[in-house]
Amino acid sequence: MKRTKWPHLLWTIAVAGVLLSCNDGNGGPSEEAVQPTLAESLSTVYSNKTYPTDSLVLYYTSSSVPLLGRDVKFETEDLKTGTLTLYNVVPGEAETVLSGLTLKEATDAPDKLTFSYKTVTTETGVRLTLASKSNVRPGRLELIFSSVTFPANRFSKNTEGKGWWALRPYDDQTSAGSIYLDWRLTPGTYTFTDEETGETETVEVTPENAGDPISLALGPILGGMMKGIVQQLIPNILGHINFSTNGNIQARYNANGLSGDADWQVSPANNLCFFYTKDDRLYVIPNIEMIVRQIKANQAASRSSIGTDDIQAILTRLSVWITQGAPFRIKDNADGSTTVYLETEQLEPLLVLLPMLTSLLPEDMQSLAPMLGKLTRLGAVTEHFELGLTLVPSQQPAE
Repeated sequence: MKRTKWPHLLWTIAVAGVLLSCNDGNGGPSEEAVQPTLAESLSTVYSNKTYPTDSLVLYYTSSSVPLLGRDVKFETEDLKTGTLTLYNVVPGEAETVLSGLTLKEATDAPDKLTFSYKTVTTETGVRLTLASKSNVRPGRLELIFSSVTFPANRFSKNTEGKGWWALRPYDDQTSAGSIYLDWRLTPGTYTFTDEETGETETVEVTPENAGDPISLALGPILGGMMKGIVQQLIPNILGHINFSTNGNIQARYNANGLSGDADWQVSPANNLCFFYTKDDRLYVIPNIEMIVRQIKANQAASRSSIGTDDIQAILTRLSVWITQGAPFRIKDNADGSTTVYLETEQLEPLLVLLPMLTSLLPEDMQSLAPMLGKLTRLGAVTEHFELGLTLVPSQQPAE
């Protein structure tokens, strides 16, 4: 009698059913998560805008302080070559792409790659040197640009062959100095209320006095004196400005201000402020994260009552300055000096914040607050406002 094959067939069907039931979307073999490759894990955007969880450590120029507030994208397919995209890292460049970078396996970690030493020139002519200590691993990118050099321009290489500029000295004959101010009000009748006392005051702005807000607010005699005093005092506080070839702006300033003997110091090139030139304009880029960090570091020793929140509010209003830079117009003067100034359009967001200037006064100058308050309230009725500095070429000042 021939043995039937039905039992074998039924057994095969049963086994297949069991196997198929394991593949119902509840953890069967085909539903296992596919782990990303190392190249995929490394290829992402790294940022240092979210301290203390920053994934990016960026050293730019020779500064020992990391550059904050930036994003960098890293991409690689074969773990042998990579591409970096720098976002608003190089002043004047919204994106800087560095491609064809050679990668090597690190000796201290299996998932870490190091970059080979390389010098590249960007589209605007900036030379960047990427140090070989730069490396990337999942969740962390460390970039070290050991050298940054901008093409020479009229500020980094002036008629003295240097990037140092002094504030123009005060001229007793012409009353000209280092502060450039062109301020005009809109004619009309305005009533101002003192927030502390509730008292009101009416101010009449006429076509004749609209061009001299300082004298209008303080009176012709006191206003004239104040303009001369400020022009004479400023060079005793801020002596020189250095436009470095690495894009940093440094200041030589009197650490004692107006009290005691002068203590001239040069601010470190810690990436607080950058510059570049384009289309006959000087662009200055403040670094919000670095400035706030510096203010916090100095707050204990500062006599100013203005806080980091106030600074943050001011700088946030100037968002275009943070990315593209504040566009200063450049004017060459007959005496060989150069004036750089901002126009009304750029300064308008700040006019409503002029009353905050009273909080910048040190304790020993708070008696000037009422007088300064009368002046700053006129920002609300401003028609035209230009503000800047007049500089003269200089050699590097002695220490």
